[in-house]
Amino acid sequence: MLILGFLTLVSDRAVTSAAGADPSPLEIKLGVLIPAVSKKEDIPDKSRALMAMRIGLEKVRREGVVSGVDFVLNYRDSDCSEKLAPLHAMDMYYKNESHVFFGPMCTYATAPVARYSPFWDIPVVTPGARPEGFKNKEEYRLLTRVGGSYSNTEEFVSEVLSKFSWREVGIIYHNYKKNQVLGDAETFFLCKPIYTQREKLTSKQPYNFQIDVTDMENYDLGKILREASSRCRSKSHNVTSV
Repeated sequence: MLILGFLTLVSDRAVTSAAGADPSPLEIKLGVLIPAVSKKEDIPDKSRALMAMRIGLEKVRREGVVSGVDFVLNYRDSDCSEKLAPLHAMDMYYKNESHVFFGPMCTYATAPVARYSPFWDIPVVTPGARPEGFKNKEEYRLLTRVGGSYSNTEEFVSEVLSKFSWREVGIIYHNYKKNQVLGDAETFFLCKPIYTQREKLTSKQPYNFQIDVTDMENYDLGKILREASSRCRSKSHNVTSV
């Protein structure tokens, strides 16, 4: 499906490039920006991702989805870095090595690449970029997310809360507090839409508590849970935590 998405995104550019050209195969370059080594289960590393893309491209060729097209994979190690990813993307742009970017997948690496891409006229396709801020099409005009977003999680949570008539919600989640140079954790972005929607519906801030899982010895989990229970208990004694 991702390969078909690539074909759709670059088709206009490919047709324009081929107009008046010789009959040799049209070359479409895929700029792959993914980490060489991934520490996250939902983000594949280089070997897994490139193998999957090659299998997909071979399927496209074998089934005759397109003809007269050669696909070229150009890879760079994004390292999940907000510094390296845009530098590699810029390098591929100036070297004419990409008609479409696949990735980055990590939030902080994707953001600058997706911001610059409209100026390069190069689309960005990624299974990542799940935080709700990426919905801003003025800022991320050529970004296509194929893996859903954390806003979908909020919709699911809201349906569950509505089903059981739960209004008081406690949100306890991991975020980097000891080493803030790492920025906000993915769990922060996951919980943010839930927090925002509950605040909007109830006209008050939901109970929330951040725990840094890299510094657990400084937390009294029993105390935190007791506080959450007292703060999130409604008159009907229904309690829920996310």
